[in-house]
Amino acid sequence: MGFTHLHLHTEYSLLDGATKVCELFEHVKSLGQSSVAITEYGNTISSLRFQFASLSVRFAFSSQTFGSLSVGSRRDPWRGI
Repeated sequence: MGFTHLHLHTEYSLLDGATKVCELFEHVKSLGQSSVAITEYGNTISSLRFQFASLSVRFAFSSQTFGSLSVGSRRDPWRGI
């Protein structure tokens, strides 16, 4: 059974990450892995690019996006109390 790292952020993640999608697959391939997953904060921009890049090198892919919802304005000091 192979290993797939499930918590990997790319350059498109709004909070974390500096991994470049275009360099990711060659590195993962050099480690002997055949699949990779990305987890992004706040956007799904990288998903399409990630999908096309993974298909060109025959990798299995998975993508996730973290987001948050809040009630009211983020500027309201009494929010959540």
